[in-house]
Amino acid sequence: GEFKDPVISVEERVSFFKDVRGVLAWLKGIGANASGKDFFWGKALLAATEREYRLGFAHGDKLRATFDVVWIEVKA
Repeated sequence: GEFKDPVISVEERVSFFKDVRGVLAWLKGIGANASGKDFFWGKALLAATEREYRLGFAHGDKLRATFDVVWIEVKA
């Protein structure tokens, strides 16, 4: 069948996390972690990622993650 009259809406959401590990766990939980199951972060890489992420996305003692939720409604 064909879908008719699609309605697309976008909702921006913001979440806050204690640290980069929290961000990564959340991404993994929603299936959005692209690092793969064989990827090993290691302490040095995790610490460097934490430092860099805090430079641009710190919100007090938390880390801010902004994302868009895209809703698509169609008629069958």
